[in-house]
Amino acid sequence: MKMKKLIAMLTAALTVCASVPVLSASAGGFYAEGRGPQSVEEAVEFLNSEGETFCLSNRIYIVKAIEQDMEVITELSGTMEDAKIVHEGYEKYVPIREEPAMPKEQNEDAMYHYHEALKKYEEYKRIVEYNGEEVFDRAAQYYVLAIEPGKTGDLKVTVSPKHKATEEGVLKQDPIPSVYTFVKDEDGFRETDIRAWLPDSYEEYQSYLRNNGTFSIHEGETGDQIVICTSTNSSTGASLFFDQTGEPCQQIATGTRGVSRQEMLPLLKAGGGSYGISVYEPTAEGRIEFSVCEGFTFGAGPMAQKKQAYIVKKDGDKFTLQETSSEAHDLNGDGVVTAADAVLLMKHLTGEKSLTDTQMIAADVNRDKRVDATDLTKLMQLVIQFTNQIDPPLIHDEPITTDPVLPYDPTDPIVIDDPVVKPVEQ
Repeated sequence: MKMKKLIAMLTAALTVCASVPVLSASAGGFYAEGRGPQSVEEAVEFLNSEGETFCLSNRIYIVKAIEQDMEVITELSGTMEDAKIVHEGYEKYVPIREEPAMPKEQNEDAMYHYHEALKKYEEYKRIVEYNGEEVFDRAAQYYVLAIEPGKTGDLKVTVSPKHKATEEGVLKQDPIPSVYTFVKDEDGFRETDIRAWLPDSYEEYQSYLRNNGTFSIHEGETGDQIVICTSTNSSTGASLFFDQTGEPCQQIATGTRGVSRQEMLPLLKAGGGSYGISVYEPTAEGRIEFSVCEGFTFGAGPMAQKKQAYIVKKDGDKFTLQETSSEAHDLNGDGVVTAADAVLLMKHLTGEKSLTDTQMIAADVNRDKRVDATDLTKLMQLVIQFTNQIDPPLIHDEPITTDPVLPYDPTDPIVIDDPVVKPVEQ
């Protein structure tokens, strides 16, 4: 388990220090021969558990999901002149297109492999029935790289996926190259191009979200920072809307490598979500509020909204953050529901001024996925109610108001009757 994962899972506030990486039991097979993942299944597991990179004292492993019509050009540079590539290859999903024959000698080992092949054949038939044969040409392949680091110095690894030429000789637009940097000195060998505590894999993200929630505060070297975990599901027509009000706050980090759950055949997965994590740093004293909401881009209306507000104070050269009240139906972001919010809604209904996407969700007071005069009436009732309260209630993480209906998922496990299970070797 890499250093940044240990820190992310234990606490985001620890100072990064040199330590010896500890491998999980399931991850040990990746590195047994020093080559990294050696199958599609292992590449998928690697990306989910480690992210794109993993460092050991004597190896650097990099795994990238790319399109099947791509090849990768990798370049090593920097002051670590004796670093070298020891393994470079591609792992691709290969379906079993013909029904396997019953083995002539039906011993335990032969029957185990027969049933495994039969499951893959049944999976192939179901995928073809649902998506067609051509879907296998669009499935991802996985580029696997293993590097033996040098003695000391800085190492820059540039991984550039390139589209192969088509029959017409026309090249597709290539994606932006990925650049990874490492250093080896008296403190040890480590990756330096990302924040050590910032999750960069699906499992790290889920662990961080469970321990810290959508909004959290990270004690950084330059002061407190706001960490926001977000998710959306584009396959249901949902998009993520983000809004910030109050004193200035700058984004200083994001999940630049993309936090997502890797699937063996990602294009066949219905209803898969995408995840992101962003870090913001305050630049002035005052009050700041963040609003994150997931809404449909067609027809179905808003799904959910999460809001949080902070009081920012300056202590010497550092800013400190304190969570404060955030009202779900506060349209102008001042932390309370007042007549000013009702005025904003009235202007929207009369066509004088349009509300933003996040304001629209806040204005849907009765949660019927429409903003109309009924919401204005209820909002005015809230104004009267909250005027008589010292502190408005804290509301963030409202429940999702609609459950998207997902299409049939062809990647569900396939069960074969009476399989012969191979015993675990002692």
